[in-house]
Amino acid sequence: MTAAEPSKELVSELRQAFFDKLKSDSASITDGSFHPADMNRITANDDWLKRFLKHQDQDVKEALKMLWDSCEWRNSFGTNDVKIEMFAHAPFQDEGGLFAHNRDKDGKPLLIFRVKTHTKGQHNMDDLKKYTIYWFERLERQTKGDQITLFFDMSDCGLGNMDMEFTKYLINLFKCYYPSFLNYIIVFEMPWILNAAFKIIKSWLPPKAAEKIKSVDKKTVTNYIPIDQCLASWGGSDDYDFSFQPEVIKDDGRKKVHFADTNGTPDIPKANGMTLLSIQPNDVLVFLPNNEELHGSVSVTNISSSDVTFKIKTTSPEKFRVRPSMGLLSPQASASINVVLQHGYFRPGLAKDKFLIMALPVTESGKEVSEIWKGGNIGSQVEQHRLKCSTDAPGVVSTVPDSPGKEFPADPNKQLSTMAAEMKRMLHSQQEIQRSLRTNRMLMWLNFLLTLVLAVAIWFTVISEPKFEESSENPNLFSVNADEL
Repeated sequence: MTAAEPSKELVSELRQAFFDKLKSDSASITDGSFHPADMNRITANDDWLKRFLKHQDQDVKEALKMLWDSCEWRNSFGTNDVKIEMFAHAPFQDEGGLFAHNRDKDGKPLLIFRVKTHTKGQHNMDDLKKYTIYWFERLERQTKGDQITLFFDMSDCGLGNMDMEFTKYLINLFKCYYPSFLNYIIVFEMPWILNAAFKIIKSWLPPKAAEKIKSVDKKTVTNYIPIDQCLASWGGSDDYDFSFQPEVIKDDGRKKVHFADTNGTPDIPKANGMTLLSIQPNDVLVFLPNNEELHGSVSVTNISSSDVTFKIKTTSPEKFRVRPSMGLLSPQASASINVVLQHGYFRPGLAKDKFLIMALPVTESGKEVSEIWKGGNIGSQVEQHRLKCSTDAPGVVSTVPDSPGKEFPADPNKQLSTMAAEMKRMLHSQQEIQRSLRTNRMLMWLNFLLTLVLAVAIWFTVISEPKFEESSENPNLFSVNADEL
């Protein structure tokens, strides 16, 4: 049964409740607790807010809690910044363990999880979670927020392929952060030995969602997926062979950001004849290695006598994670902007990238930062600071072959320390795999023994016959007839 469509009044009430809560928690406005893209959706996208209301049966209070938690999670996880380039040549991408293909009978896209390709501990869990988020966000863009069906292809899988942690993560995404996004969970050819595990998984879902779990085999899968949308391995007519296809994003008229070449001189138009921000560094953003990532940092200080809002742009927004990307500064207040090069991007290309820090005096108190930057007549007031990117700093190796986005310090002691930490991590992963294999072997032997005991019990109860049986016609079977003596 389709949930009722929330009214415009309820949507407006949820939106107002969110901004009321935001004002009462003013730190969230300036410390980057919410991503600008999500703030824009809350401001302008009624359909997104409707999904939270549908998910919570149109209870505004519960919808607000879920919306707030979801926005906090999306920002801390970096959901809006997850790009496919982060997983270039990752095994779980190349092997086709998780991919979208075809649709169910309701026309909803299928997100297919081929369980046999997955072994617990085989892949980095953080990377696998981000890859899952990539597919969720890609399908959201593709369907404009419509529902999807999660298809567990469990053919030919065993105990070693069952990863309860990852499965729970998938379930929680639908439950907590992607409202009204799940159409069905279809479980294809689940081995009987995993029945107990799926009963646990079902208990994680609320009753309404638990009803969406459908167990199928080759005979019944067409109850939910048309035969021409079923893969040949499911008994269908689609002989699709997996190969990753990049996302096609339609041109929406937006252009790539370009900044004029300043020849090393910061371009700082004055707002009303006064400089608003002091930028350190003021011309070059230097990236340094930190925990296997390249990090850059810029400090901005409001040197004016009034409140100032700032916003950061880059020529390559897909390459960088910027925190915060906008904010509000009172007079003499400072903020540190952290920039991280995303995994999968090469260091040599950094020299071509630039950042633009814009500043604007705040003339209306109480107005949201995102709303200020939406104003149509702000161009003449904006102060601009341009920064080039570089990795030319003392102690940084100039090149590291075959290590995109991964650099090491030039200090030999630090190199040894880094290598030791890397080897320790690899050893820990190997130990985890060995423990998992031992557990799987123990479970297999336990299953064998249980089967053997059950077979012996059946043999004794069904095949073997008792030596004595009491007759209903002659209860005193062992009595002696006197005439026979």
